[in-house]
Order: sequence, then structure tokens, then C-alpha cells
Amino acid sequence: MDASSNVVYSLVSGCLVATIHGEMTAESLQAMNQPLLLQLSRSEQRTVLIDMSSVDLLDLVDFQALRQMLGAIHLMGARAVLIGLQAGLAALLVNLGADTRGLRVAGTLEQALSVYGRKA
Repeated sequence: MDASSNVVYSLVSGCLVATIHGEMTAESLQAMNQPLLLQLSRSEQRTVLIDMSSVDLLDLVDFQALRQMLGAIHLMGARAVLIGLQAGLAALLVNLGADTRGLRVAGTLEQALSVYGRKA
């Protein structure tokens, strides 16, 4: 299976939502990067919500690849918000010493949309 095929893109309340299904690895993040940036460049959305609610495991190499993708989104003039991080994954990243400074996070898609979504 193509590593980028586990991502579904949608537009919700003025935000580009990238929902990740299945395993997230450095390779799948690199494969996801180009299509996501292309989607972003073709739209007027300036907020990307990355739904990680189905991601169970992420090591430091994978997290660094995620940070690089978030940096590319920032360079495109948009902001990125990670949503749905599982408690165990968040604790693991902190215990591993991952640099989480500057990350925008929300517990659910609804919470993210209430803060970052376009108001009707």
C-alpha cells in the first residue's frame, strides 16, 4: 500500500483536515508531505488540522518527521494543529524528551474547529 494512502483530506469550516488512518512512520509522513502541501497551495485554507486520533505509536524519528512537515506547513503561511493525540502517546513523547514547544494541539476535531475554524 502507498504510504500516503492512509490519509484522507477534507475541508471543514475553512480548515484543511488531514485524517490519518493506521500507522504513522517517518516514511508515511514524508509521503504525506507533498500531497498535503499541494492541497494547501490549491486552497484558501490557512489552517491544517492533522487528526492523529488513530495513531497509537510514534517514536522520536517519526516525531521529527512530523515536526518537519509542520515546519513546511508554516512556511506555506498556514498554521497546523495536531488533534486527537492519545494520552499514552503524549506521555511517551514527553518521556522520550521530544521537543513539543510551539505545537498547537486540540483534543478533538470539534474543539479545534471551535478555536481555529471559520465562523459562519
